[in-house]
Amino acid sequence: CSAAPRPPAPRSSSTSRTRTTAVAASLAAIRRATSGASAAMIPGHEAPSIHHRRRCMKTLTLIDGQEVAAIGQGTWHIGEQPGERKREVAALREGIELGMTLIDTAEMYAEGGAEDVVGAAIAGRREEVFLVSKVYPHNASREGLPAACERSLRRLGCETIDLYLLHWQGRYPLEE
Repeated sequence: CSAAPRPPAPRSSSTSRTRTTAVAASLAAIRRATSGASAAMIPGHEAPSIHHRRRCMKTLTLIDGQEVAAIGQGTWHIGEQPGERKREVAALREGIELGMTLIDTAEMYAEGGAEDVVGAAIAGRREEVFLVSKVYPHNASREGLPAACERSLRRLGCETIDLYLLHWQGRYPLEE
């Protein structure tokens, strides 16, 4: 599956300007394809449909048979600046359109702010996304974990989280 020609790779690590230009050209090509722009903007290629781009995304098959995008979207630092919310929601939605349907967030990212942004981005399209969130270690007790999960679900505006992880091991034993 190829949607657009790739720019040539920079030949030297000292040519960061060339690398930046190549990345900008790649992103511009993806944006043109995403916006439904004319195929003439990418010489020799037709603008791929959203469904084509999603089919081209590599996936991993979980033990239960569910397929998950091999490349996901992380949300660390998202939700920290209220003035960036619209841009962050738009970026997550564009990622979903490009096939990056695995979204990873955590209650600790912006103290729940990232989960709020993710909730806005996936509103009305929860079934398209594989949602991962993580619990703070200090909330990982027998009583604290269900309450933390409920808070995350409320911020995300959904009823389920596909994979709920312990962010890192803390004072509570894993057996608990």
